Amino acid sequence: MFYRNLAAHLPTRSLHFHRKIFSASLLAFLFCSVAGLTCFAQTVEREMNASENVTVSIKNRNGRVIVTASDEQKSVFLKAASPGEAVSETDIVSIRKGNSVEIDVRARREQDRIDLTVRVPARARVKVFSEAGAVDIIGNVAHAEVETHTGTIRADVPTDAIHLNLLWQSSRPRYFSDIELPKVKEKSGGWFEINGKIGDKKAKKDDRIELAFTTQRGVMLFNVDP
Repeated sequence: MFYRNLAAHLPTRSLHFHRKIFSASLLAFLFCSVAGLTCFAQTVEREMNASENVTVSIKNRNGRVIVTASDEQKSVFLKAASPGEAVSETDIVSIRKGNSVEIDVRARREQDRIDLTVRVPARARVKVFSEAGAVDIIGNVAHAEVETHTGTIRADVPTDAIHLNLLWQSSRPRYFSDIELPKVKEKSGGWFEINGKIGDKKAKKDDRIELAFTTQRGVMLFNVDP
């Protein structure tokens, strides 16, 4: 009621001016909605053909990486988004070479970091490098090799047959798991390692999931929520 009364006493020219501003704002909002875009958080999406045994290599130095493998996925699909500055096509380099796909994400300030979501076919081989960003490996991959400096590494994979090697290079091991893991062993140079098999220890290599995770000071999560 207060605003309505105030508007009623404004000069006609002022009213027309405010109506133009309102109309322009409304048009901008409708444009963003119709185009399916978030004006302040533009994303980049790409899809690349891939075989069942594709190898996907990812470098994302300070953004998060989530890789999900599933039977339904027949290609390599990526989506890049940022909580800050919009993501441009030039921020993401993706190259397909034969049976492999390489993805390189440009490093940016923490508030403008680029988070990457990647979907791959089941039994794909995955390699991920990150410095501070968290890395999630989800689903039935054949092999996952992950390296971080301080970023958390999380695996949510079937536990029927797993061969894992977890390595901490600059700190004592910090990890959480919903199943019992092999014992921690201290190596030379102050490194700590968890190495062994889970589930069917006689499973063939083609039926086994291999996890090789290396971090300097990061936390590792095994089939638990972050």
